[in-house]
Parts: sequence; C-alpha cells; structure tokens
Amino acid sequence: MTDGGSQTADVSLFTSDETDEWATPPEFLRPLAEAVGGFDLDAASGAENSPIAEHAYTEDDDGLAQPWFGTVWCNPPYSEMATWTDKVVSELHRDDVDAILYLCKGDTSTDWWHQALAEATAVGMLDTRLSFGDGSDSAPFASHVFVFGDVPEAVFDALDREGAVFDAADKHERTEQRKLVTDGGREQDTEEVWQPRFYAACALSTSLIVAANYILGTEGWTGGFIIGFGVASVLALVFLSVQHWSLAHSNRGDAS
Repeated sequence: MTDGGSQTADVSLFTSDETDEWATPPEFLRPLAEAVGGFDLDAASGAENSPIAEHAYTEDDDGLAQPWFGTVWCNPPYSEMATWTDKVVSELHRDDVDAILYLCKGDTSTDWWHQALAEATAVGMLDTRLSFGDGSDSAPFASHVFVFGDVPEAVFDALDREGAVFDAADKHERTEQRKLVTDGGREQDTEEVWQPRFYAACALSTSLIVAANYILGTEGWTGGFIIGFGVASVLALVFLSVQHWSLAHSNRGDAS
C-alpha cells in the first residue's frame, strides 16, 4: 500500500549527514499527540514548521547529550539509528521519563531494531510509506513506531488505524527440546524419563559388583559397603518405578 505520493528511490536522501533532518508528517503525528494529551519533549527537532512538543531539542541542543523527560516524541536522524536507539533505551529507565514514541525505519534486519523491540511495550507497523518534509514523495522504506512505557489505549488505537500494532510482550520465546509425549499422551519431562533409567543403571551396575564380590569371596568392610549400596540402589529403583507407574495411571484416570 502507498500514501498516494510517488516513491523516492534514493534511500541515501534520508540517511546522509547533509540532509538528515526530515519533518514528521503532521497529519500522521496529530492523532498520536492528541492520544497522549500532548508531548512534553521533541527529542530530535528542527525540521518541523510547527512545534511538536512544549519543549524541543534541536541539532544545536544535541538531544543525545540532554536528559529527557515526560512523554517524548523522537523522529531521529536515520544515519545514527544505533546511537539514538541506545539513547532511547537509556532514557527509558530514568524516572523523569514517562513514555517514548520512537519513529524509525522498519528495518528488522538491524541490531538496533531488535534492541528497541526488546525494551518496547508495543510496535506499530504502518501500512503506508510516509511523506517526510515538505515533499509529496513517499519514503523508500516502511516506517515503524516503537512505544515505550505506559501510554493510553488511544495511542494503540491511533497506530492501529495506520497499520497494525503488536504487543512486544507476546514476542515468541524459543523453547528447549525437553519434552516427550508418553504415558498415554501425557506430556512428560525428559527428567522424569531419565531419572528412573539412571537409577536402574546404577542398580544393575551395583548388582553386578555385588555378584562379583560374592563369587570372588571378597571379605571386609569394602565388600559390606558395596553390598549395602547395592541393596539401597535396588530399593530406590523399586520406589521410583512404583511412583512412576502410579503417576502414569493417575494421569490416565484424569484423562478418561
């Protein structure tokens, strides 16, 4: 989908040091500002014709070197995304900052994007390419808005109208391959399977040692210790086996 404007082909226009300030489209920003009750700080200002927030850091102020506060809007220079993302994450954990809305390229192949996702409350993925600055051409890349901190539901509603919103808490975490389906379909942890087998191996080994001790006629405390350990291992095996059998039948009864 597009926003109706022709697409600008040269990505470098948005990432070069000479032309790295691009105004946020006001028609896109306005619903977000209304949703938060107005932004307290525009951390990377300078290209907009009208102010976004009550306070602003321009290029001369250097928003990277200043403390942030309140509810912050940030449309950073795209040539320094890693540096600005570090700053966002750092400021997010300060008590003076309530929330940050962070407009950026939708570049999921970068480390900074995943760094932002790891700290974000949500990410809005826009279904149109924004037209930055005064031009009518749309950007040659997709745009995402990371939401950090607690914000009103109206923020998510506004972003949803522009595309799709994903809750960062729902990000899938890889699970370890440590489950087996046994006992009539009951999910059984591999530790449950391994433990009885381990004791079985110990008992069998000890039994063999005891048998060898008896046949060879070994005398003294060493032989007695081995025999005692062998008996204990056998009893442990019997106990675990009965427990395992009981648990399995209990689960089968629950399933029926």
